[in-house]
Amino acid sequence: MNQILVVGATGLLGSSAVRHLDKAGHQVRLLVRNAEKAVDLFGVRYEIVIGDVLNEENLAQALEGCQGVHISLDGNVELPAVKKISAFAKDAGVQRIGYVSGITVCEENTWFPYVAEKYAAEQVLESCGVPFTIFAPGWFYEMLGNFVKFGRALAFGRHPIPYHFMAVEDFGRMAAGAYGKEEAANQRFIIRGQEAIRFHDALRQYCAVLHPKIQRILTMPYGFAKLVARLRRSDEMAWAVAFMQYFEQVGECEGGEKADRILGNPQISFTDWLAA
Repeated sequence: MNQILVVGATGLLGSSAVRHLDKAGHQVRLLVRNAEKAVDLFGVRYEIVIGDVLNEENLAQALEGCQGVHISLDGNVELPAVKKISAFAKDAGVQRIGYVSGITVCEENTWFPYVAEKYAAEQVLESCGVPFTIFAPGWFYEMLGNFVKFGRALAFGRHPIPYHFMAVEDFGRMAAGAYGKEEAANQRFIIRGQEAIRFHDALRQYCAVLHPKIQRILTMPYGFAKLVARLRRSDEMAWAVAFMQYFEQVGECEGGEKADRILGNPQISFTDWLAA
């Protein structure tokens, strides 16, 4: 594939995909609402289309001449965006749609709204008639920073089962590699790291290197954390508590061998990531 449109390019996962698509020799085009943010991240290396993914005129302009689309979105726009792109892609000549979903996304977990949205998006892609690749990653090292604020490290719940953390850089490389592989078409890849680490242990190691003044992890039971979020009127905290409780309940899906075989396995260890 020559030209690939990235939707959600300025996000953590999207920006990594942009860099690795470039390294793999693809021409990269960005559909963004904030051109200044995109230029701050990437300079003027890539073609930028300023617009809204849900605006048909903007989307048609962004898709023109593209053989692939990489969708890396979250929030309320995600499912409508996948529907809109899927509807336009075939007539635009798109040969592959890539979509970032999540490791626990499946029908039995759709009781959790975040998963329900992503599962619905996956169903749209699988029935749209354009070859697709669904990426289903788990935990990233970079997510640990979200639990350190105002000189404190705060965790919700106990999380006794370890998670296979990985680096965003590895995910970007693996995702970008899918667009040059026919065997990655019409596939869903569970992508997770090689090391299984308990959440609290990972957060302790993170703080020991990057926030050495933090001596211990504060752990809040879910009920108390929800009360605090309500009192603070903090939607961010309420979401984090709900997500952590969900993840502790459903655990982490098995798999990853297919992704390792076709896309290349994650290579950056937690120790190396911290050192960098």
